[in-house]
Amino acid sequence: MAVNDTGGELTIVHANKPTLALAEVAQPIGHAAWSERMPHRSDAQLRHVFDPDDPKVAERLLAKMESKVGTFSGVIALLDGQPVGYAWAADDVGNLSPFKQRVKTAAGLLKGQKPYAWTGHINVLPEHQGKYIGNALLTEVLAPFDDDQRPTAYVFDENGLTLDWFMARGFAPRPEKPVDPNGRPDGPDLYFGEGATHVQQWRLEAPSTQTVIGILQQRGLPQYTVRGTV
Repeated sequence: MAVNDTGGELTIVHANKPTLALAEVAQPIGHAAWSERMPHRSDAQLRHVFDPDDPKVAERLLAKMESKVGTFSGVIALLDGQPVGYAWAADDVGNLSPFKQRVKTAAGLLKGQKPYAWTGHINVLPEHQGKYIGNALLTEVLAPFDDDQRPTAYVFDENGLTLDWFMARGFAPRPEKPVDPNGRPDGPDLYFGEGATHVQQWRLEAPSTQTVIGILQQRGLPQYTVRGTV
């Protein structure tokens, strides 16, 4: 189902590898989106993850994207030439060294098991949400992965709107309760730093990328053009 309600000309730009440009675009968009979705978090806490004014935060995000081996997919949504959303995803077999990721991936493929297609980020500026731009971003960011790969995402328990958004698009929680990603409850929070209340995360999975893209097409996609690369 095509929907033309973006209020301008929408273009999705692809990146087939991590770039600093993608990480820099993520900073103001991610900061605005998380501020709107998690208003109880202080600005200082949010700037641990997204900081439009500190280049080191973008460099940290780039390093995180570069830590994954295998398929990488990044996309930016431009509305009349201005960035309004972005997403990135990668083959994921866990937080391992690049060598161990390759070994685990190869061992899995011998058993007929492909890596998860992990959506690391997907964010849209608050003033442009509800226009199906997120649907276009998720469709395009999953497009490079195999049809039968299982998409996964991690969503904060306190971010109920995003949790509902993913679940309406074919994702379901696993396990049946959120978990603390920090590993040790007495240390600083992994995302928001020293003194911040620890986040709890839901791990979400979908049956296949093909299933998710089919649901997105049914729910509605805006009219957009595609070009590359960032």
